Amino acid sequence: MSWPMTCLGEVASLERKSLLPEEIETGTSYLGLEHIESGGRIIGYQMVGAGELQSNKFMFDPGTLLYGKLRPYLAKICIPDREGCCSTDILPIRPSQELDISYLKHVLLWKPYVDKANSLSSGANLPRISPSSLLGIEIPLPPLEEQRRIAAILDKASSIQSAAAERAALATAALYRSLLMEELSKMDADKVRLGDILEIARGGSPRPIQAFLTNEPSGINWIMIGDTAVGEKYITKTAKMIKPEGLSKTRLVKEGDLLLSNSMSFGRPYIMKTDGAIHDGWLLLRDSAQNSSPDYLYHVLGSPLCYSQFLRAAAGATVKNLNTAIVSSVEIPLPAFEKQLEIAARLDSVEVKVGSRFTALSIKAEELKTSLFGSFFGEG
Repeated sequence: MSWPMTCLGEVASLERKSLLPEEIETGTSYLGLEHIESGGRIIGYQMVGAGELQSNKFMFDPGTLLYGKLRPYLAKICIPDREGCCSTDILPIRPSQELDISYLKHVLLWKPYVDKANSLSSGANLPRISPSSLLGIEIPLPPLEEQRRIAAILDKASSIQSAAAERAALATAALYRSLLMEELSKMDADKVRLGDILEIARGGSPRPIQAFLTNEPSGINWIMIGDTAVGEKYITKTAKMIKPEGLSKTRLVKEGDLLLSNSMSFGRPYIMKTDGAIHDGWLLLRDSAQNSSPDYLYHVLGSPLCYSQFLRAAAGATVKNLNTAIVSSVEIPLPAFEKQLEIAARLDSVEVKVGSRFTALSIKAEELKTSLFGSFFGEG
């Protein structure tokens, strides 16, 4: 069936209701790009206190679709389930009565529309799509009841794919954890406290952060949780940069350092493949003496052995957070360096299989969506 095409701006509007920092109340739900995964899953809302956010934000509610305008190829497009405020790098879109919000989400998440938005973005290091360009994109507009029917089918297909992906992920992750714990249990090595072998320090943030962001070549990579993805081992690039004059309020990290998330994705390790600066949602772990392998530490830090120690130390807190004292107290086995490399190589091979499984499932999900859209609109 061939449906009429219409510009998004004719059936939806941007709702950029600005919220000043002093107007943000304690307990407000906040979403930044770092809280939204590619594909639209909301990792979690950050509950903020009065005065915690230092710059203007946009307001949203469940009737708005949130569209990440920075690096549109990441497809950070979601529908919130509550009222709150968001980064100004996220555009709140309010559909008119002619447009179903779930239908709009599926259309904008469809690869041809992600590619279209990306082609309309500008900026070499930090590509963004302008509001006018986004509203100028043409979308198919079936009757409202047909939109709802299509959205319901795609919702069900997404749910089935998500459930299948979750089952596969759990199975492969269980295999990985089993092998990891087997390696750790049979290891004849002394246990050491992380604080005895590593420099452990918390990041910091210049404030207000908006005043320190830059697109200039002299900018320093500003590392955020949103620069990572589930299952990734390395941080290779960042969406934002800060001015050099902000360095006195933050912490520099170097290629080869380990980072540990201490709040949103509690206790998740990453290895740096670039230099940059970190905010207080990160902990830096650095082995200046080079007695430990970053790859070995990555696997051990992500193991149940360490995670259980993190949880015990953070028990009782409403929001689970790590700090330098907690991480310093964690004990791990530390075999000879060559043995560390051998163990890391074996575990890497299993993790690659896990990643390949995720990729295959993602491709199948996109193929299913393309097939469904083709049947709806007579195109592939």
